[in-house]
Amino acid sequence: MTAELSLILNERPLPRNRLGEVETTSTNIAVLYPVGDGAWEIEGTRPRRWWQRPVEKSRRPCYAVDMGDHRRTGEFLRTPLPCRDQAHRFEATVDIGFRVHDPVELVRRGVRDGLDVVYGHLRRRLRAHTRKFAIDQADRAEEHINADVESGMRLPEGITVFHCVVHLEPDAEAQEYIRELTRSDRRNVLERFGHRNLVEETRNRAEIERIEQVARLEREEAERRALESLPSGVWALLQRHLIKHPEDTGYAVEAFRAYQESVGAREEIQDQRQTELLKFLVEKDVIRQADVPALREDMRRRIEGSAGAGAGAGAGDGTPAARRSLPATGTDGAPVMWGGSGGPGVVREPAAPAATGVVPIYVALDTSYATQECVGELGDALRSLQTALANSPDVSRAVRLSVVPFAERARVRLPSTTVGWDTDVPTLSAGGDRRYGALFETLLDRVPADVERLKRQVSPVHRPVVFLLTAGEPEDAADWPERYRQLGEHRYAPIIVACGIGRADPRTVVRLANPSELAYAAESPGALGEAVGQYSVFLQNAVLHIGRGAVAGNVDLLLTCPMGLRRITPDRVAGPTADH
Repeated sequence: MTAELSLILNERPLPRNRLGEVETTSTNIAVLYPVGDGAWEIEGTRPRRWWQRPVEKSRRPCYAVDMGDHRRTGEFLRTPLPCRDQAHRFEATVDIGFRVHDPVELVRRGVRDGLDVVYGHLRRRLRAHTRKFAIDQADRAEEHINADVESGMRLPEGITVFHCVVHLEPDAEAQEYIRELTRSDRRNVLERFGHRNLVEETRNRAEIERIEQVARLEREEAERRALESLPSGVWALLQRHLIKHPEDTGYAVEAFRAYQESVGAREEIQDQRQTELLKFLVEKDVIRQADVPALREDMRRRIEGSAGAGAGAGAGDGTPAARRSLPATGTDGAPVMWGGSGGPGVVREPAAPAATGVVPIYVALDTSYATQECVGELGDALRSLQTALANSPDVSRAVRLSVVPFAERARVRLPSTTVGWDTDVPTLSAGGDRRYGALFETLLDRVPADVERLKRQVSPVHRPVVFLLTAGEPEDAADWPERYRQLGEHRYAPIIVACGIGRADPRTVVRLANPSELAYAAESPGALGEAVGQYSVFLQNAVLHIGRGAVAGNVDLLLTCPMGLRRITPDRVAGPTADH
């Protein structure tokens, strides 16, 4: 700011005849005489020789007040003006004009420095305005302030501000902040355009890869149809190869001979292990000696049936059928089968191959607010399942897949579909509370309609299977059991394979499973992303197994837990559980 400006020209009262000693450049002066009781007499102003008065007043004490116009330009640097966030400051340059309109009030208040009064009032007024604007809105704040002070200001000290123009600029730190924001905005715009271009390029590349893959699959399918008249088995596979590559005949014959020898050796080892196992069971009084022949025949049929449902490695080539062991059994991986008269959990004899039917499968995924951190992994699980089915077209034709995400509501995002490479896998999003009742109501409406429609198209239609993944407890704990009961009592009641991760209570998971032996839980429930990855492996293996069973005419559930999941049953869950 500029130097001090004294509007009262004499600090102490002077006799009237001594006012000529007061130094001033103003010719517009008011002389004030105190007359007692706080009253004042104003002599008035004269343009020249204002100190000349009649002799009777020449010795009276008085004050001289500068009544002229004053123009000043100043800057608020030491006391910058705050913006709306209070973190940055404006610097203000003001062009101001003012004059005294009430010399009595000026003297009564003892105003010595007129600039201090004017700038102090203006600073307070400007601060009230600048707090309403962001630091990058200096032009708007300036316009708002100038509109406010355009009509002038009358100050209580007796001073009138008749001219005021304010110019605002952010201070140095704020200007650097604004420049950084501008650079950041520009980078964001460029990155958005770059991201958009990258997405488009990726989509184009994926479309080309899809077309190439479809063409490759069509060629493979045409080749398969051309060769399907040939017998199956290892020797048939070698024959197909030698048709295209006759130069490999010598090596192929030698390799096939070695293969026959290895198959015979494996069968001898298998027979020896069976004998040792049966001998051990007899010695421990687990079985009787008389039961050994029947058990040996039972084991033989199981192994041959398992091998026959596979690639038929030795069929048609004169070698014994290759044997495959059943999935590992135990506390958490015990095989559970369904679809026969023995009921859930009963292991039954392999059925003879029948005409291929279809199995309606529903993947019900918890997409409530609790799964926000793993909703990406849930989408990956669906895409992995699509890849697994598309790579096995014979299995895919026996499966009708539906995807039913649920939270506060349940909606069928992928209706009963034969999955292929061109299947549009839904994109999932998480949010809302978790309500089982909405899911079971949707299934009760959808499952019977799907089964009836499929029965008109293909036969047989196997019992529907629901794979249900939940990450916590439901909000409708009192209501969902009734919807669950209605679904379970329907003639097309589905099998429900339930799995709990996150905060899901094992007791609730057991109640969801139908039968209760098909209840599973994550070993580390808190790590949602990891648990979803383990469930994805479980889901792929289970769906492919069911589909292969449908192709072979022998559908069962023989589910083995992958690493990270465990099977839970009512007798292993702490506390009471509700019966189905």
